[in-house]
Amino acid sequence: HNGYYNKALAGFKQDRSPVNFARNIHGIYATSPVYANSLISIMKQYDLL
Repeated sequence: HNGYYNKALAGFKQDRSPVNFARNIHGIYATSPVYANSLISIMKQYDLL
């Protein structure tokens, strides 16, 4: 990876929470203001949480 996700990856290594990971990459990865919520909704829809 390019280093932009270091904080999000470190947090995921500690709490193993995909929801927190989605929230932590929101401002780094996506330009959509609802990206994290959309990703979390998809994870819930497909029972990935």
